[in-house]
Amino acid sequence: MSLTGLMACATHQRFALERDPGAYQNLMAFGNMAFEDHRWPFARKCFLLAHEEEPENGDAVYKVAMTDLLDDKDLGRARWMAEQELPVASPADVPRLFDVLARIALRQGRYADAESALDQAQATAPGVDPESPDLLKDNDDSLAQALAP
Repeated sequence: MSLTGLMACATHQRFALERDPGAYQNLMAFGNMAFEDHRWPFARKCFLLAHEEEPENGDAVYKVAMTDLLDDKDLGRARWMAEQELPVASPADVPRLFDVLARIALRQGRYADAESALDQAQATAPGVDPESPDLLKDNDDSLAQALAP
């Protein structure tokens, strides 16, 4: 998406939010479009606003953390948000939150924490979700590479 298209989306977003202050879905949609276009600051802002709208929804926290990871930002906030979300997260969000905590730990060189988070993600991942094993396998491979001599 071009910058012009993104700005048009931002204008539409503002209009939508004026009409519907609880516009969680709009914020997530705009954040996802910006994320796909590597517009990290705009994506982060949308996901943070979405989290304010629905603090119990772990998807926004996951997206904030992934944005910070991909944008090489300080991961302290993302880690804190994911850790705070875990006790109240829906069962569907828990494996993804552990997955992002593993990614953060891996980036920070905390390999034992990464392995522990991956174990917890594996233990909480539903067996029928075809995407969960793939995410976990990617992290398992990254952890194995980091620990290789």
